[in-house]
Amino acid sequence: MKVTETSESVFIEDLPRLEWGRNMENTFIKSLQLTLNAMGEDISYDYLMGISGAAFRTQFHKRWCPSSADATVGFELTKPAFESLGNSYEFHHFNRRDPKQIEVLLQKIRPVVDHGIPVIAIDLKEVPDWGLICGYMKDKPELLCRTYFDEGEKYSVAENVPWVICIVKEKLLVPDEKEKLINSLKLAVKLAESRKVGYYLNGFEAYKYWINELGKHKKFSSRKKYEGLIQPNAWIYVSLIDSRQAAFNYLNEITDMLDGRQTDRIIANYNEIVTSLKANRSNVPFPRELKDGEWTQEMRNKQIESLHSAYDLEKQSVKLIRELIENDPSNRT
Repeated sequence: MKVTETSESVFIEDLPRLEWGRNMENTFIKSLQLTLNAMGEDISYDYLMGISGAAFRTQFHKRWCPSSADATVGFELTKPAFESLGNSYEFHHFNRRDPKQIEVLLQKIRPVVDHGIPVIAIDLKEVPDWGLICGYMKDKPELLCRTYFDEGEKYSVAENVPWVICIVKEKLLVPDEKEKLINSLKLAVKLAESRKVGYYLNGFEAYKYWINELGKHKKFSSRKKYEGLIQPNAWIYVSLIDSRQAAFNYLNEITDMLDGRQTDRIIANYNEIVTSLKANRSNVPFPRELKDGEWTQEMRNKQIESLHSAYDLEKQSVKLIRELIENDPSNRT
């Protein structure tokens, strides 16, 4: 992409906005997509969600942490994403308490931006979500960025020094497309059946824990008790809708390379999951949506019903995916 240099700054032009509610809720995967697009690769968000496994992952932190939806924690998905892409990459961590770290950070990002490649970074503005460093100021340690919290089309100035950045580098190899797709389906099965990584529950276990927690009436006996649970609950739920919508889109995109009849049944299941979860979205409020009202047990029961439905359909889908893998003639492992 075109890089513009002024007397004050250097920045990459025309990086698209990052916005909530536009089927791009997985902030790392969307930031990765825009980075790859800037590098000249025509690749979609849904495709990246699929090959990385993010479209199929269900994850729930035992302490209701909103990080459950982050692709880089728990059963982390950056390695399978980059293995499928064939690109090399580097993660760099910084100690934000050390003032010297900003200069180390600038030394890392300047040459990358100068080549027209954005740098993926966490916690640039407001809360620890992923976004993009897309420029820097020449005479002061300020970063220009694209985040989900930008106001309007202009780039923001980062409020924080990110503690992690990811630099996407050259493509080392081009993986076989069919092998890549089969691997993504194998990963979908593994994600469903892996019980936990640290405090993060995964797949079927995550569904069961989440449903069980929502049914604990004492946990929600007063607003004071559940105040801190409303936001992570809604965010993980919305992220689940986004991921399964991506699974539906991804499978539609690759269906010609797989057994049609069986794939159609799997696709129909994911479509039903999305429909069911969306139908109950009003019962899963964010704090701003709840306002002065109550998050009632009736609302939580409706959420439990939708999660039960999704869980049952997931079990059917994983069984079908396993059969699809076993029956595919190109699968040799």
